[in-house]
This record gives sequence, C-alpha cells and structure tokens, in this order.
Amino acid sequence: MKWCRWSVVVGVSFLAAAACGGDDDESGGAAVREACSEYCTAAQAAGCGLYASESECIAEECSGFEAAPKACQDAFRQYYECLLDQANVCDTGCSADIGACL
Repeated sequence: MKWCRWSVVVGVSFLAAAACGGDDDESGGAAVREACSEYCTAAQAAGCGLYASESECIAEECSGFEAAPKACQDAFRQYYECLLDQANVCDTGCSADIGACL
C-alpha cells in the first residue's frame, strides 16, 4: 500500500509540473528514466513483488519524467539510485525530495 500512495503523490507532482512547464532539460529525463529502469530490473530480479512484471514497473514508475522540472528529475534519479545502492533493493529506506517537484 505504501507504493500505491507514493505513486499517487508522484503522479500528482508530474501533472503539476506538466501544467506549469518544467525547466529546460535537453536530456528529456533520460538519466532518471535510466535509473528507474535499472531499479525496476533489480526489483523484479529480487522478487520484491511490487509489480507483476519489469515492464509494468517501468510503465508505472518511469513515465512522466520528461515533463518534470530538472530539480524533480534529479530528486527522483537520486531516489532510484539510493534504492539500487541498498543491500536489499526491496527495502524502502530511501525517500525523494518531492518539494523539488512542486
């Protein structure tokens, strides 16, 4: 359930960023999408059970970043990198600076 609530917060943040426009980011969110995709691969391999498949994780977790401000993209890139750096990728010991997305 924690992930469902997190997804709602993230989704609302991305909608707000898209409505207000984001910073210029020539990468189009590539760095955060890459970190997110790597997280989805690792989470699926570890059997975290958050999504039915890696592709579902990527579709749910890794979309919308291109519309987010650069500071928001950086916050979520750091979040996914934190998850990947943990001994157990399934642990939820990381958090993103959602304030960067508002």
